[in-house]
Amino acid sequence: LPEQISPVKKSHFDIMTCINKASEIIRNNLLYRFKDLSLLRTALTDTTLLKINRKSLPSNIRLTVLGDAVLNFIISNIIFLANPRESVLRMSKMRSLILGGEFFRQIIDKINLGKYFISVSGGPAAKLPNHTAKKLVQAIFGAIFIDSNLSSCFTAFKYFVMADNKSVAESMFVL
Repeated sequence: LPEQISPVKKSHFDIMTCINKASEIIRNNLLYRFKDLSLLRTALTDTTLLKINRKSLPSNIRLTVLGDAVLNFIISNIIFLANPRESVLRMSKMRSLILGGEFFRQIIDKINLGKYFISVSGGPAAKLPNHTAKKLVQAIFGAIFIDSNLSSCFTAFKYFVMADNKSVAESMFVL
């Protein structure tokens, strides 16, 4: 068990600090409180660690797949309801822009969640690339879905977007 609580690299935070700080960030920015912190721990743990030590931590890959479906549903629903006369092609392009990764990375950077990502690329000075930030967000929303329900995911996503740009959130969710 010692390898499960020690940092990935010497410059990184220990795993319990990552879980506690990420939980605080999610509570303050997404207004969601995890009932089961082991789900958050798994969501914060990158698959790249499997290459280092398969026994060290569970990876977030399964939560990423679930979170991808949850976010696709939420974003598709928002776009569909907000754009009743828009073409399918244009709605698909809107969804792709939101799900592309840069959108998620900007918010992850703004709320400082990347530095608590348990991975080789995480750590105090972390600036996650778009695809990694996207996987982290997907895993977190997969964990929220399992920990609670789809309604909680909708609410958390609304506040996630508001952390970056309140006017975008207001137009998406008609607050």
